[in-house]
This record gives sequence, C-alpha cells and structure tokens, in this order.
Amino acid sequence: VLINEELPWFTHQLRSGHIVSVTSSLDLPSVASQERAYLLHSGLKSMLAIPLLMEGAIIGALSFGSFTSQRQWSLGLVSSLRLSAEIMSLGIRRNQYAQGLKSIAQTMDSISLDRTAHGEKTADHFRDRAVKLMQAENHERRHMGQVLHEDVMQILSAVGMLVQSGENGISQSPAGAKAVALLKDALQKLRQLTLELRPDAVCKMTLAEGMHWLADQVRRRYGLDVEVRIVGEFDHVGEDVRSFLYDSARKLLENVAVHASCKQATVELQRSDPNYIQLTVSDEGVGFKPAGLSDMHGAAFGLFSIREQLELFGGMMDVQSSPSRGTRVSLSVPVTNGLSE
Repeated sequence: VLINEELPWFTHQLRSGHIVSVTSSLDLPSVASQERAYLLHSGLKSMLAIPLLMEGAIIGALSFGSFTSQRQWSLGLVSSLRLSAEIMSLGIRRNQYAQGLKSIAQTMDSISLDRTAHGEKTADHFRDRAVKLMQAENHERRHMGQVLHEDVMQILSAVGMLVQSGENGISQSPAGAKAVALLKDALQKLRQLTLELRPDAVCKMTLAEGMHWLADQVRRRYGLDVEVRIVGEFDHVGEDVRSFLYDSARKLLENVAVHASCKQATVELQRSDPNYIQLTVSDEGVGFKPAGLSDMHGAAFGLFSIREQLELFGGMMDVQSSPSRGTRVSLSVPVTNGLSE
C-alpha cells in the first residue's frame, strides 16, 4: 500500500532503501502532504515501514502501525522488526527459487523425449539454470540460518536468561513461568528451523562430518538413533553436491522419524563410481506399498521433491519398501552433470 504513486514521498524513501519511521503525522516533511492526509484518513497515529530487499531490489515493505496512540519507534524495536523484514524477504526468495526449479522440472519433462542435438542443447541449458537456482537457494538458506542463529536466537536466549535470573521476580509469577515456557518452545523451533536451513558451520564441514552432525541433531530432536556408514573418500566433494546430499538425508531421516514408527535408521554414503555418489537411508519400520506413496502426504512430498531435483541432473532414486519390512531409499547423485565437485 505504501509503495504507490499516490504516496510519492513514502515510495521514494522505501525505494531508496530507507526505513520510514513516523511517530506523528506532524513529523512528516512539508513535501509529504499526501502521506499526512493518508495517515489522518486511515486513522493511523504512528507507523513504521521497512523495505523488503530481494537481490538488491526493493520488492515491497513490511509495515507496522498504531491506531490507538502515538508510538516512539526505539532503535531496539526497529532492529528487531528489521530482522523480521529480512527473514520475510529471504522466505519470499526461497519460495521463488522453489517455483523456478519446479517450472524447470516441468519443462525438462516436456523435452525429455527429444533426442536430437537441439533437444540435448535445450536440456543442458535448463540444467544450467537449475544449478544456478539451487546455488542461489543454498546461499539464501545459509544467510537465513546465520540471521536466525546469530541474531534471533541470541536475542531470545538473552531474554530467557534475564527472565529466569530471578532478579526481577518475573520468573516466579504465573505469567513469568508461561513466558519462560514460550521462550523455550520458540528456541526449540528455531533450532529445528536452523537445522533445516543448514547452519554455516555445517557448510564448512566435509560431507562425512556433515552427515555425522546431522545424525546427532536428528537423535536429539526425534530420539532416532542414526548409524552413519561412509564407504569411500568424500573430502573434496563440492558445496553443490554436499548441500543436495545433506538436505536429502535430512528429509529422508525426518520421514523415518515421523512415519516409520521405529527407533533406528542407517545413512550410508558410497562411491563405487567416480562420477556418482550413492546415498542410502534405510530403516526397519512399518514400511509402505510404493504404489500407495501418494497417500503418505508429508513423506510423499519429501520423496517427490528429492526425485524432482535429482532427475534434473540425470540422477536416479530407487525406493524399496513393503508393509512391516521397512524402507530403503537410494539416491545416485552425479557429480559431473550440472552438480560439480
């Protein structure tokens, strides 16, 4: 609403990357007469607008307002709300990258039967686009994980320690006890989100180290005992491959933890072929009929999203399962066809 031709001063400020903070309509400059009229007509006493950035461009604004009384927007509050705007921008970018990959996968399906030189060239073009989208998404995931870990979680942890310190008596009251419980729940959910986004520290690990770290996090989160088997050398696997394998292993292990009704799982990395890495996640849980995979909702979505991305690069996924006999999902990931070392 704030970025439109009817509010030129707001629009100019936000498109220039400036935060618009208004305690009272009287604070607005004389050139902002249309904005002053807008505040008076809408009943807003105070407002704050933070630009949303995506790849250096302004795509909108996250706005906050007070209709009951005038409000001073303190630096601390603005800083916290600015984090919210950054997280929102990152979420929008991730969604656009996901939609882009889905569109590319659909296009690849339509040209998969074209075996001519033109068809192969077109397929290579779309693989390159898919790789760039995945690389951009990985960058945004790392950035969002860093923001959550280094900023939001640190703030919540500090607030939790202050509340529980007992110095102000807050933690002794029923409301204080509830606040502590809510903070703990928020921190637990943020840790899970950070796990999904792949913390920066994990990105610096080798593939084997990352799998062991993931196994430990899954055990803590779900109580699932994960055995990691590494067969071959993976010290020099590139970030694209590491990211895809880590995310795939996480999704598959979460499927086991949520749907398999078992307490143990195995993750195995093999490299019998120098051009491929094989990731296998297996369990001895309840299993399912592969033909009925569409009835498994969340589990099916996880498997389909992995397969969709994998097929873009000429990889393969094999699912073996039957009721009461567990599940074995194997991915063959190429390292020379789009995804690189």
